[in-house]
Amino acid sequence: MLLAGGEALALLLVGLGLRLRVLVGAGIIAISLIVLQMVADAVHALPSWMILLVVGLALLAGGTILVIWKDSLGTGLDKLRPRWRAIG
Repeated sequence: MLLAGGEALALLLVGLGLRLRVLVGAGIIAISLIVLQMVADAVHALPSWMILLVVGLALLAGGTILVIWKDSLGTGLDKLRPRWRAIG
């Protein structure tokens, strides 16, 4: 894993040095895949209750954001309704 990370970083640095977008993109993709693999290993090592806690908090935060967005959307739609009726 460490060797692959070093190679990916070297690929990125060589791409930056030579100003080649293909090498920079390949380096970024390689680093991203290595990080995703490490995150997946870390998530599998967590206890199941902690994963449920994080998912629950994410769902609560998402619901709160949707409620706030719905209120602001409703206010905007209230302003547009008279114009829509005038068109029709």
